[in-house]
Amino acid sequence: MQMNKLLGLQMEGHTPPDLSLITRVIPASGRKFMLNLCPVVKEIYKSSPFRLITMAELCIALLTGYHDPPAGVMIREGLHYNPYFPGGAIAMPKMLIDGAVEYEDDTPATESQMGKDVVTFLSWAAEPEMEERKLMGFKWIFLLSLALLQAGYYRRLKWSVLKSRKLVLDVVN
Repeated sequence: MQMNKLLGLQMEGHTPPDLSLITRVIPASGRKFMLNLCPVVKEIYKSSPFRLITMAELCIALLTGYHDPPAGVMIREGLHYNPYFPGGAIAMPKMLIDGAVEYEDDTPATESQMGKDVVTFLSWAAEPEMEERKLMGFKWIFLLSLALLQAGYYRRLKWSVLKSRKLVLDVVN
């Protein structure tokens, strides 16, 4: 608690959540959760009915979705309007601002680009061993395909004698 205050991580009496696994979260109720999240997500889902919205996409939408509240919507002081957050009111202020970061390769630092970068980092933080696991999977697939080719060649070699044999039938009239 003392360290959070020193680092300035305490926001209005609340410590920030641990988001290291947020991109791996699978909602318990699947599509129902996604559709009840907000009307904007419903519109996205209606335009593509066979596609589930991933939590990574929802994180990008949450990071880049800050707007002024529409007419008739009252937001308490200290909260910010974001249609991608359930209820539309979130305590986290807008964190991404155009041009806040300089990329080495002169990529434009737009909100959407920085949101994608943040979510990509969160995905990596959730599974830092994923690259090693994929490499091991490719190695196993390669070795098993070699074993399959060898087994096929061995089968063909062993059974070729029976396949090339000619049977002669003498038919008695």
